[in-house]
Amino acid sequence: MAFATSIYLLGSARAAAPSARLLAATRPLRWLGRHSYEVYLTHIVVLAAMRNVVDRGGLSYAARLPWLALFLALSCVAAALMARFVAEPANMALRRWLGGSTAAAARALPIAAE
Repeated sequence: MAFATSIYLLGSARAAAPSARLLAATRPLRWLGRHSYEVYLTHIVVLAAMRNVVDRGGLSYAARLPWLALFLALSCVAAALMARFVAEPANMALRRWLGGSTAAAARALPIAAE
């Protein structure tokens, strides 16, 4: 969290456009930001599947860091698949259905205007 905050502060303190080096360094963080909801939805499924393979008590201390890296990688892969094949097609269908207008979006909300 502190690392991400420091990158945000450094980026926002610059008056000029961010350099290509800074953009390249923050690419994984920006990807996680764009796909955070998909990661949130799929990480528990990945965790449950990994716990079915190896119980926490059966995991040696030396294997925990690689297991965490595998968990993060698999969660990101699952999130990318969810975004590509579920979230983005659903978003495009909703945008087509609503016609892109603010009035149509407001009419679709289930909130009574009283």
